[in-house]
Amino acid sequence: MTVKALLFGFVALLLAACSTSTNLLNEGEIAGLRIERVDIVYRPDAVIWWGKPEREYVEQELARRAAKPGAPKKRAPSVTDASDSGQNAVSAEYNQIAESPEAKAYARDTLTKLVKQRVDKEIVPEFKGTRPVVLEITVFSFVIPSAAQRLVLGGTPMFLALRVLKDAKTGAELGKLDQGSAAGAGQGILGVAIEQAMPDLEDRLLAVFVTQTKNWLLKR
Repeated sequence: MTVKALLFGFVALLLAACSTSTNLLNEGEIAGLRIERVDIVYRPDAVIWWGKPEREYVEQELARRAAKPGAPKKRAPSVTDASDSGQNAVSAEYNQIAESPEAKAYARDTLTKLVKQRVDKEIVPEFKGTRPVVLEITVFSFVIPSAAQRLVLGGTPMFLALRVLKDAKTGAELGKLDQGSAAGAGQGILGVAIEQAMPDLEDRLLAVFVTQTKNWLLKR
């Protein structure tokens, strides 16, 4: 998993360098927009490589299994981020749960909620006009390198998503932003230690994503 994450980071940098940005509207037209809806969808092959929701889902599923009537009394395995080393999963049960379709759906739902909250709070209020538009966000990948990975090999948080602005009534495309987002992250022992007092990596990454999106929509 570590090598996979590094490969995604490399691809993300290439895509960001070759980004595509179009906005067919002039300043007056932009001022008249009202974002009626924000749609967040995922490519069939989209990858979410993010330990936090994985741990949350596994912990919830282990607790649910332990609470079943007749479940054998056993010490619950310690749940750590199996993504940290890419090979040291705490148990076969952890792997089985973490790789399940339900766990992957949980990670996507978690990301969808976070993106939607940030967009609704920081972008939607900027558009108070009368022309309804839809902002479509198609997720390609979301990668948050673990602390263990950054201690040894390094890694950069990356978010690849295609953003398209459409007229809500006609469906006509008004603009497109195809650009990767990246955020800073502490590397090595000192870097990882210092950043413990800073916002979570996903928060930093989404802040970059929102700023890019807002600047594109407003032609800044």
